[in-house]
Amino acid sequence: MKVLALALNDLRLVLAERGAFIARLVVPIAFTFVVGIANDAFAPSDGPPSWPVLAIEDLDQSELSRVFVDEVYAEADRFAPCSASDCADVAGRDDAALSTLLDESRAAVGITIPSGFDAALRAGNDVRVEVVFGVNDPALSSELQPILQAAAARATLAADAGIAARGLVDPDLSREGQAQSDPERLATTRAIELGAAQRVTLEEIQIELPRRYTLSGFQQSVPGMGSMFVLLGVLAGAAMLVEERRRWTLYRSLAAPLTRAGYVTGRVLGRFIVGMMQYVVAIATGLVLGLIFDISFGSSPLLMLAVMAAFVFAASGLSVMLATFVEREQHATSLTTLLAVTLAPIGGAWWSIDLEIVPDFMRQLAVISPFYWVIEGFKAAIYDLGFSAAALPLVILSAIGAVTIAIASRRLPRTL
Repeated sequence: MKVLALALNDLRLVLAERGAFIARLVVPIAFTFVVGIANDAFAPSDGPPSWPVLAIEDLDQSELSRVFVDEVYAEADRFAPCSASDCADVAGRDDAALSTLLDESRAAVGITIPSGFDAALRAGNDVRVEVVFGVNDPALSSELQPILQAAAARATLAADAGIAARGLVDPDLSREGQAQSDPERLATTRAIELGAAQRVTLEEIQIELPRRYTLSGFQQSVPGMGSMFVLLGVLAGAAMLVEERRRWTLYRSLAAPLTRAGYVTGRVLGRFIVGMMQYVVAIATGLVLGLIFDISFGSSPLLMLAVMAAFVFAASGLSVMLATFVEREQHATSLTTLLAVTLAPIGGAWWSIDLEIVPDFMRQLAVISPFYWVIEGFKAAIYDLGFSAAALPLVILSAIGAVTIAIASRRLPRTL
């Protein structure tokens, strides 16, 4: 009962704060809306799709390979544009890191034109072009097939025209030495004979790549801003604990028939209740925005609840631990604010770390932030991926909470 009394006392102090209504309700909702708009919440939906993206790796860099590439891009731009930012070197017809584009889901289809493409066609030989699908979409394959066939036919026709033209000037290549007597008839006949067979073979390869799940708009801002204000609200308890120590209230609590572990548990429980109440604001905001703008936040409420609970548990442990490292309330307030506004953008609470503008080193750095793991957990819930997809985030957030609580329990006697 004493543990519960400590927790309820925390809640009473929070609700008694001046400006609590504005700080814990109005400001989070405003930030959620503004950040959602900044993350393209109202981006037009009738524009070209962001994927599937078509990328071409031209290893031959020849005249006929450029004929093939130009024909594909000219026809495929209407449904599969290769963006300048994603496929800059592909658009420049240079040797592109095609496998990287596919692995990172920046391209859904990759086409490789082999070295010797030009020479093989001009010699009248067959040549094989690989078409690798990183997305299992039969409709995409059927739509892309005639475009690739047309590009292959154009490259083959260009090669055949060259072969026929050589027959006009080289009697050894013409039939019965008739190149000079009837060159137009001979060129037409030869071009028809050569063009009768398609010599570019398109080999389709289907590979299984993990799908990249990215949040944007209000799907990003609701869990992101909600988690940031949860951390701010929970970490505010560090200043309260420091103030208790300064006023000797802490020592009276410890003198009561309550173990130090029980005291820490009571404080963590109080912070946990405050954090989950703050998440209620985020959930309500998400439900309203979902109804107004027809936005889905998934159909896994239990998984979402588990993710929120794991994050609040981690934040609660961090709050109590920080209180054992600082001497003044002002220091605690400054430190908690700094942590929240630093870890939130690093971990992807303000914007998705999958954006093209985010450098790779920032994606690697993001894993140190608990916001990275809570956003990964929310992705699993929003996209209905199941508990298995959220297992790692749940374990890591729970481990953060357990470790910080253990540290707080060990340090608490030293702060007396």
